[in-house]
Amino acid sequence: MTEKNGGLHKGWKSVKLSDVCELNPARPREMKRSDDAATSFVPMASVSAEFGKIADPLVKPFSEVKKGYTYFAEGDVLFSKISPCMQNGALHNKV
Repeated sequence: MTEKNGGLHKGWKSVKLSDVCELNPARPREMKRSDDAATSFVPMASVSAEFGKIADPLVKPFSEVKKGYTYFAEGDVLFSKISPCMQNGALHNKV
């Protein structure tokens, strides 16, 4: 690593995260679910701090999770918005 490129490996470049991925995507408008539909819910306690994997997801009725929570889908990369995750450099694995 060199100081010339801000500490990045040779050949790497720094870009805005929003230029290379979608941040906090909205639930697709075409996604229709009944309020009683079983829906996976992943509280922070269900994410393994050691391995960054979803350990114990919960299943809740859609009515309980359709507002106030972040939507994500299979293949997404999850990154906690809490500061310890950023301070420790931890990045959660793909779902």
